[in-house]
Amino acid sequence: MKNSDANQILHFVKKRGIVSRQDLREEGFVPEYLAKLAQAGHLSQLAPGIYMDMDADMGEYLEFAVVAKRISGAIFFGLSALNFHRLTSHVAHTVQIAVERHTWTPQLVWP
Repeated sequence: MKNSDANQILHFVKKRGIVSRQDLREEGFVPEYLAKLAQAGHLSQLAPGIYMDMDADMGEYLEFAVVAKRISGAIFFGLSALNFHRLTSHVAHTVQIAVERHTWTPQLVWP
């Protein structure tokens, strides 16, 4: 990996906060660079194929960001949506999402 590629990828990740391998592919980069940059300590791997800038502050909604990256088109609902919009004092122990009927059913362990 060339230094210029690494710097461009790090700049891209810093702008986005959280990126997936697909994001890198769409930008014309080799997605394997994410794992190499994580191994070098420049990025943090949040889930398989999902990486975050080490300086990014996602706060209490990190789980929502990861789910949104991993499951395209996911719609947050129920207690998750109420909690996100601060309309309840209950703490959601799971992230509730809806996906389009008759599509792939995601199976996530974390988050």
